[in-house]
Amino acid sequence: LSRVTVAARCVNVSPAADLKFPAPPCLQASLLPLLSVPTPDVMAEAPAEDRPRPHLNLRMFQERLKSRVVGRSLVHRLVTTSTMKDGSYEAEHTAPEGTLIFAERQTNSVASVKGRTWDSSAGQNLLFTLVVRQDDTRKLLLPLITPLAMVLAVREEGVNAWCKWPNDVWVGNAKIGGMIVTQARKLETDEILPHVQLVGVGININEEFDKELVAKDRRGSLKDFLHTETPRERVLASFCNHFERLLAAPKEDILAQFTSFQRLVNRVVTVYPDKKEDESTKYRATITGFSTFGTVYVQAEDGTKRELSAQEVSVRPTEIADLIDKPLLLMTPVPEILTGKWTNELGSVMRLEATADGNITGVYLTRVGNTDKENALVGSWTSSTRDGGAVLQFGVSWSKVYEGAPHSATAWSGRLYFNRETGESSIKTMWTLVRDVPEQDSWSAWLTQSDTFTKVSQGGGGWEERALTAKG
Repeated sequence: LSRVTVAARCVNVSPAADLKFPAPPCLQASLLPLLSVPTPDVMAEAPAEDRPRPHLNLRMFQERLKSRVVGRSLVHRLVTTSTMKDGSYEAEHTAPEGTLIFAERQTNSVASVKGRTWDSSAGQNLLFTLVVRQDDTRKLLLPLITPLAMVLAVREEGVNAWCKWPNDVWVGNAKIGGMIVTQARKLETDEILPHVQLVGVGININEEFDKELVAKDRRGSLKDFLHTETPRERVLASFCNHFERLLAAPKEDILAQFTSFQRLVNRVVTVYPDKKEDESTKYRATITGFSTFGTVYVQAEDGTKRELSAQEVSVRPTEIADLIDKPLLLMTPVPEILTGKWTNELGSVMRLEATADGNITGVYLTRVGNTDKENALVGSWTSSTRDGGAVLQFGVSWSKVYEGAPHSATAWSGRLYFNRETGESSIKTMWTLVRDVPEQDSWSAWLTQSDTFTKVSQGGGGWEERALTAKG
């Protein structure tokens, strides 16, 4: 097992266990069957240069995982040929239901369209396969359950994702994720493993794509839309939670949710039979609806009506410009929230201008003292969160706020909170003021207290109005 320990981390993500990472595979008794027959191509030790950083934070993943089965058995690989191939190996060697095989990098990934691969930079995105054991009826729902769980997980991060049947998740007109569902087979004999399915998923999280490539291939990531990095562990845990819930949901509910997150009904698409991008066999058709078993109903241009399965075809919208007619974000961007007029409990007023790269500038008019003078404000914000807020800091170097007052400066650090339902926002801070006093009086140089600012208006008004407000 020594080579296995180097090449992969296999852990039992127990909701009750306080895991120590990396967990020694030899101590994971419940997972020993997974490791009993390591194969050279799957378990080979990864060269040092191929060991990407950062690794998946398993403790963070565990803390957010609410499922009982899905994701509880986790195989973590630094580098592998394909998690789908690994999934076949794990399924053949009695992997528990819901086993998740995760890779930081793949060298020969499997895509839903023949001839394509899923390319990803090491340590930036989500690349994984689930081992699922469903009967012949429920397995037909996996092409609906999987992209639906992906969309729900991604939407929790604040982007307006939608399902593009049969295999993709898009934001606007850019693909950020894809999936593939296949029957598990033995690696050596290609023999089908009854009632065992493999669900392969790829989601672009923190990949930075070239803009020309994005425009050409319609490819994107969460970072392209949120302009900040997203913890992969959070999205992965959310997917597992949604996936397990959907596995037990009535098929009518699954179809209703899936339909609510897709935009292709009554649209003309290009159909590629046998999942091959063959110009000689493609045809145009209008999607008219979906069945509870994941198939799609179409009407070809000659009037022929057909029912197509995800295993048989791939489709592509013929017109994509109007796919971006809806907002790309479900939450207001942090710069837009911060920019504007704010006031605190004392009536002091500040006007902020925030940029997407994390800078804050503005002016501050204090209610304390006897002055109408505006003071420059500078700061920064970071760590945009899923609730639409941010962590921020800003400071002001004061001119004399009243006759005889010493020069001083104040620094605020705090948290921006934004209520999506009401649109109200606030900044809760702690501030420290330091005054210019002689050294012998340095004990009196610092003051500290809390401060809460409330948003008054978007963009703010004239400073004449604020001056009157500040002076009462």
